[in-house]
Amino acid sequence: AATITPATLTVTGTKTYDGNATFTGTANAAGTVTGQFTTVSGLLGTDAMATATSSSANAAVAGNSFTGFTLSSGTASNYQLASAGVNNAATITPATLTVTGTKTYDNSTSFTNANSNLSITGFVNGETMGTGASYSATANSANVAANTTNYFVANGVTWSGGTGATALTTNYQ
Repeated sequence: AATITPATLTVTGTKTYDGNATFTGTANAAGTVTGQFTTVSGLLGTDAMATATSSSANAAVAGNSFTGFTLSSGTASNYQLASAGVNNAATITPATLTVTGTKTYDNSTSFTNANSNLSITGFVNGETMGTGASYSATANSANVAANTTNYFVANGVTWSGGTGATALTTNYQ
């Protein structure tokens, strides 16, 4: 009896959080890689990869790896994914939110939905902070300054307590 085992694919990819676990792009045996794939190796002949699915759709998940894939040409059953690890790593980075706010000088860098006109936009796939959420952002300075010199600091946005909230703070920056 003849036994043929699947060839092993090494796949890595990086994308910004978009609410789903699917990575898209193209990759072929000639080494051409586009889209959200960083590396794909192990494809043979004219076979080409179209998508790969990671174990989590969320950003900043330790050990996130690819668990499935589709080919745009070739037979998928001829391949298997490498074991989770450095040769099978799916990296999802947080999506960027747009934060704007105005308030009267109060000697504090804190902006909240209670003390200022604070707006946070840019959530993906209809995600929300929920109804009645408390949210805040931290400015670089408490002092009055020209609009070009005051800004909100990275990772300074938080929210909690919203009824029906669908957005996770770890998926956004």
